[in-house]
Amino acid sequence: MALSYFFIRSSLLEEEDDDCERARKRRKLREKFNPAKISEKEFLYKYRVTRELYEVLCDELTPLLKPKKSCTGLDPKLKILAALNYYAWGHLRGVNNRRCRMLLSKQSRTRCTGEVTRALNDPSIIEKFIQFPETQEDREMNKQKYYEKFGFPNVLGCVDSTHVLVLKPPTEDHVLYLNNNSHTVFSQIVCDADCNILSVDSSHGGASSKQIIWSSHPLAHHMQNLDDTAYILGDSSYAQQDYLMTPIKDPPKLTPEFRYNVIHKAAHSTATQTIRELKSRWRCLLANKPRYFFDMMGKIFKACCVLHNICNMAGLKAPELTLKDVRAERRKYKYATHCDYEDSYTGVEARNQLVEYFETVRFVQNNNRTKSRSRRTY
Repeated sequence: MALSYFFIRSSLLEEEDDDCERARKRRKLREKFNPAKISEKEFLYKYRVTRELYEVLCDELTPLLKPKKSCTGLDPKLKILAALNYYAWGHLRGVNNRRCRMLLSKQSRTRCTGEVTRALNDPSIIEKFIQFPETQEDREMNKQKYYEKFGFPNVLGCVDSTHVLVLKPPTEDHVLYLNNNSHTVFSQIVCDADCNILSVDSSHGGASSKQIIWSSHPLAHHMQNLDDTAYILGDSSYAQQDYLMTPIKDPPKLTPEFRYNVIHKAAHSTATQTIRELKSRWRCLLANKPRYFFDMMGKIFKACCVLHNICNMAGLKAPELTLKDVRAERRKYKYATHCDYEDSYTGVEARNQLVEYFETVRFVQNNNRTKSRSRRTY
């Protein structure tokens, strides 16, 4: 018995010595680590931002992070790199980054990700980088972009929602339950014509519907009371409202209603594209193995939205989703294609007016083309 205790004790001491030695090696490596020595291409691949954008992030977030207080503490800049690597690849062991694995333990990377995520969720950061157009000038700018790209008038933005896997809660929570024993945060975004995110809500579970999330969001009430002709475009999962334009259900082909749907679908594709870019750039949001519980994953989603806008402002293109990623998302998540809530009468009337408007525009364009051909024949 005494001999057995001796061997167990010796084994534990050896493991403790190994841990201390690894910690010393990591500390020495951190002292020598210089991000400037990483090539621009490698830096962008591993962290999804340029070195210039990384410096911008450091300037914005360092005041919100815990400072390095001792020789064993972590520099805020290194914390930001560790978090970016997790957002980019969705693994806490530092995927595609052997250097990150050597510098930090898994526990340290987890703490870094949590701290940086909370900093990116700070109200000062959210208000700076995620802004819904409040002034008349900003609203007109958004409307103009949608009109120039898609011919759809008075559109401020498009709304849609997407699922992100979370760890199963310790006690069963039906609000988070989606299907196939999956638990998700069901996050709503509103975007503009350039795929910038104007609003984000990641406080709802997978059992919620798109309509419930939208109708409970302050933005719905803001749009309802807006003293301006302005629309948000949603898919068929939303109820038609005066300010929320949705597709018309199953219109016959080549009818005015069918042509309205074609234009609506093209304009609303900006929301689909925004979500694709968000998940392709920050792969921690894809349908992989979940790493965090609901509250933290909701914050991570919002943090990724902030980073998405920062990258967009810098003109940084997102990588394409692979076919494997797209198929995995479709298998994992089943989105509703209909709405259980009734359309409002005034909303349907407003949509009918848009149908008539598009037909008038089409008639004028056809008439102008006919006149142009007639002139060329003489």
